[in-house]
Amino acid sequence: MKHFPFVSLVIVLVVLTAQNDIKAMPSKKAIQSEVGKRKKTPASFKGNLKVFLKHNLYYPEEALIGGLEDTVWVIFDIDIYGTVKDPRIEKPGYRFFDEEALRVIKLMPAWKPETINGEAVSSCQALAIVFRHPDKK
Repeated sequence: MKHFPFVSLVIVLVVLTAQNDIKAMPSKKAIQSEVGKRKKTPASFKGNLKVFLKHNLYYPEEALIGGLEDTVWVIFDIDIYGTVKDPRIEKPGYRFFDEEALRVIKLMPAWKPETINGEAVSSCQALAIVFRHPDKK
């Protein structure tokens, strides 16, 4: 009981300090309006992505023999310099399609990075690469 007044005083000070911190925080509406003012520009491929894929993507010979087709979803990061980083297959399928999709993604030139309020930021991209049998086009 000797320490009761001291402990009570410490608890009251902690509560008062916590209340002051809460008052210093901006309101939810203020936070939303600040976020709403941010101008975000998504990352984009420099040039024509379809032309790049057409010139660099090869239909795997194993798929030609088997008459196989597939869509490969590749996920990769774009750093603040626009460099393609860490390409990975979202859901692995035929190995030869996955390997070809990764090979082509690794060949890509730098992208225009995503920006927020004019400042470059890293982002994550997903790209579907469609392999259709050449005879079925």
